[in-house]
Amino acid sequence: MQLKLCKNQGVITSLRKKVREQLRIDPPRKDPFNPFFLSEEYAVMARHGHEFDVFNYEGSSAFTLEDYLQVPIGDPITTELVSKISWKIMQHKEVQTLPEEEKDSLKRNLQNIENVRPLSATILWLLYQVRENARLKYVIEECVDEVIEEFNEIPYVKKWYDHHDKWTEFLDEADKIQAVLFLLKKIRVFSLEKVLNLYQKIEKMFKHDEMISAASQEFLALGPEFHYVVYGHTHQPKNVALRVIHRLDEKISKQIYLNTGTWRTRYYKCTDSLDFIGWKNMTYVVLYLPEERSKDIPTFETWTGAII
Repeated sequence: MQLKLCKNQGVITSLRKKVREQLRIDPPRKDPFNPFFLSEEYAVMARHGHEFDVFNYEGSSAFTLEDYLQVPIGDPITTELVSKISWKIMQHKEVQTLPEEEKDSLKRNLQNIENVRPLSATILWLLYQVRENARLKYVIEECVDEVIEEFNEIPYVKKWYDHHDKWTEFLDEADKIQAVLFLLKKIRVFSLEKVLNLYQKIEKMFKHDEMISAASQEFLALGPEFHYVVYGHTHQPKNVALRVIHRLDEKISKQIYLNTGTWRTRYYKCTDSLDFIGWKNMTYVVLYLPEERSKDIPTFETWTGAII
């Protein structure tokens, strides 16, 4: 069974045309961009990586155009849950009566919820907002409850739950999202200590990095001539040594997974308090041909910097 939620084949041709013009790549044509980059010369395969995130990719492992056009649950989570919480709070009559300066400050803080990773950390972010805006505690909690109820009533969300709720698997994808929503709704009634205790258990559900195992599987399909698989998506720069292959031709393949991170501001929970600090990272991944570095195989270097 496949969850068919998007029949729209309306790939935006005009937008693709602008991208091609700006990047000075092949002339405009009707077919979409390839979802991956493959170069035997540089021994690398690169793709965005969301294909291995069940919350952000609803297609099959065939990676066809139709697969990419399927709507993942991550879309309504962003638009109808995370972003909507901020919007709903700002529309509340009590918030509307705040002084403009205070209202603008609250709006900026709430808008940053979209930069909090992972989804489970939204719980702590909202707790932080409740603490920082104590007199709006009821407003924030009321709006969170309303948005969650509305989210769970969306027909698409109900279909997604049904499709991903596996009775044979404990803590499946549907269970993970429902656990986050359950705790968000209980912020109002649970003590801070209990919320944090439950959060730590939920956080463990999102700890596993699917990209690492996905990259390892990609290498099996690519073969020993490839040394690098590059993803983004997780917003977390990373270099992971996967395996060394001693080939029949006496050459050695060093297979490495690289993640390019993001330039977006990310907010991190403080280890010693219920506070957040945000900064930007920028990561470069540079690949070289053997002759460019006087090596026997293509090589790489990565650089990550941060600014607050």
